[in-house]
Amino acid sequence: MKNIIFPAVAICFATILNATNMPDMSAYDQMFNDLSKNRAGLSNEQINKLKSPFPVVKQTGIVVSKPGATVGNVLNAILIDRVKVNEKWYKVGDYIGSYRIMEIKSKSIILSNEENNMELKLNQGNQNVVITYK
Repeated sequence: MKNIIFPAVAICFATILNATNMPDMSAYDQMFNDLSKNRAGLSNEQINKLKSPFPVVKQTGIVVSKPGATVGNVLNAILIDRVKVNEKWYKVGDYIGSYRIMEIKSKSIILSNEENNMELKLNQGNQNVVITYK
């Protein structure tokens, strides 16, 4: 009988110790109850009147007055099947303003629209970097 009573007393004692070390959960219960209540928010009209915190960048099309003219168009980089024009990345088939990228060459790209075809070349000079691989 002593063998049965001692483990039972030990289990009860351990349970009491754990119960006294338990954090107060009532604060969490209150938080969950508060979250489940309906909250009043902004109406759609009020939301639509809010000013966006993000800056708005207006995109303008590239205006080319003559075939081959590249005013405002800068070919910054060519990397495999992508090109960087005016600090934005494009691929074959993408449009830059009214011009569509038709072909990407090693040092230039071919642009075309309904009226004109043009070749936009990388700037020559010390800033060009050629990377070759095998």
